[in-house]
Amino acid sequence: MPEAFLDAYREELTDALRGLSEEEARRRLVPSLTTVLGLGSWRVGPTETMAEVVADYEDVCERSRRLAASIDLDHTVPHPRLGRVSLRYVYVHMIRELARHCGHADILREQLATGPDA
Repeated sequence: MPEAFLDAYREELTDALRGLSEEEARRRLVPSLTTVLGLGSWRVGPTETMAEVVADYEDVCERSRRLAASIDLDHTVPHPRLGRVSLRYVYVHMIRELARHCGHADILREQLATGPDA
């Protein structure tokens, strides 16, 4: 179940780019460097396309799925600040983070649709 929720948010995040132009996906609408395109990796080069960023993101997601598939949810690994964390913790953390990013994407898309220069 955690993987299903994580995958749903991963898909929702990439869906946020659908229908946007390259310029809209990169437009900064808030004081931070946040853009709809940047929500998937934070660092987007000036020549990278949406398709390239999404493909890279989907590749990383697939690699993490493969790595996690053979690990028990209660298996723990060292964490620099928290001591040891389980795969279950990692899933919950990632679900929380992606849910936040999806909310940010919703707000940015609304701004693109209704903003003064839309």
